[in-house]
Parts: sequence; C-alpha cells; structure tokens
Amino acid sequence: MATEFRGGAIKKKAAASKKANKKKTAVVFTGPNVLEKLPVDALTGIVFMGLLDALLKKVFQSANINFPSMLGGCMLLFVVAVGAETVHPGWGDAIESFLTPGSALLAKWLPAFFVPGLAMLPLAPSMGTGLDVRKCFHAAMQTNIVSLDECYLQNIDYFSYL
Repeated sequence: MATEFRGGAIKKKAAASKKANKKKTAVVFTGPNVLEKLPVDALTGIVFMGLLDALLKKVFQSANINFPSMLGGCMLLFVVAVGAETVHPGWGDAIESFLTPGSALLAKWLPAFFVPGLAMLPLAPSMGTGLDVRKCFHAAMQTNIVSLDECYLQNIDYFSYL
C-alpha cells in the first residue's frame, strides 16, 4: 500500500497486487517544502532574546552583579523600546513587532520549560515542619477572608437598612 502526502491530506492508494501489499509500504512526500513552514520570524526573535540573555549573563558575572539576566534583559528591552519611541515615533513599535512572534512562541511552550523544575521538586530542601507550613497557610487564608470581607462591606449601603 502506497501512502501519498499532499498538503496535509493523506490519501491511500491500493497497490496493484496483494503480494505487494504484504511486503512493502512506500511513502511518497509531495507538496510544500518543510522549510517553508518554519516560523522564521519567531525563531529570529527567540535567537535574539537568547543571545541578549547570554550577553547580559556574562556582563553580570564579570561585574560580580548577583541579578537575574532574564529580568535585566526585560528591563533593558523596555528602556530601549521606550527610548526608541521617544526619539522617533514608530521605532518602539518596530521593536515590538520584531519580538512578538518569538515571545508568542515561547509563551506557547512555557509549560514545557517548567517541567524540569517540577521534576526536581522532591529533591528541594525542606520548608520546615508541618506546623510552620500550617501557620503560613492559615495566615494566607485569614488575609484572604479579611480582604473579601472588606470588599463585601464596601458595597453595602448602610443607610438603606435604617
């Protein structure tokens, strides 16, 4: 049985004889080139952001600055985009349109990047005793209850009940 790929649709053609069906399966690729489907804009943005991160990491390490290079890159890109927009209107938008496809692709695959950290979670150091964890949990829940209570009380018209 020969299988032919055309633009994503799969068509199966029966071979001439049953003997050929039992022995071989031929796959014929026809249609658009695989390289035409690559998101070049997204890959360019990702490579640019990766190189910027690597550069900032080396700069921070050489200057003995204990600061995350990714956060430094975000701040640097923001300052550059705002500065470019003030110097010449439209340049900041050009920077944004250049980096948007790459950041969208990274955001799409973001959960896959968190998997290694979650896989190492059982090896993480202890958070304290169970009593400490319970105290933190109860403090967080009490804060939520108080804030919800305050939000509810702000919406009540006290004078309508008199």
